[in-house]
This record gives sequence, structure tokens and C-alpha cells, in this order.
Amino acid sequence: MQELLTPFEAWTIDPEEFFDRGEQVVVSVKTRLRPKDSSAELEIRNGHLWTMRDGKAERLELFPEPEKALEAAGPRNPAG
Repeated sequence: MQELLTPFEAWTIDPEEFFDRGEQVVVSVKTRLRPKDSSAELEIRNGHLWTMRDGKAERLELFPEPEKALEAAGPRNPAG
């Protein structure tokens, strides 16, 4: 991850929405990046799919769009 961020002077990753899918949590994420020696700012939205076990993160999958992460998680459990 560090190598990917080397060209950037500043970056932030902000969760925007959380979707409970039982043992999985889908997060819509907004990432802002500012390249070194530039005032330009890039903004990217993607999806994170976290698999949880006993209250701890066990696995993280990244998706190019939040909707793809929601699709991968499947439908919401009506009981949850």
C-alpha cells in the first residue's frame, strides 16, 4: 500500500455509508489524493467488503464501486 501512495503528498480515506450484512459489512468509501508538487485533488469512490468474526476484521475485499461490494455481500438478512 505504501508504494501505491508514494506519488501523493496527502491522502484521506473517509467512510460514507455502512451496510450491515450479518458477518459482513459493506462500506462506501471516498478517497481523496493530492499528488506531490500539485494543488490538484483526485477523488475516488469505491467499496470495501469486510468479513468480521468475533467482532474483529478477518478479511477485506476492495471493489471499484460500492454497488459491486453490495452485490458481493448478497441481500440483507431480514432478521438482521
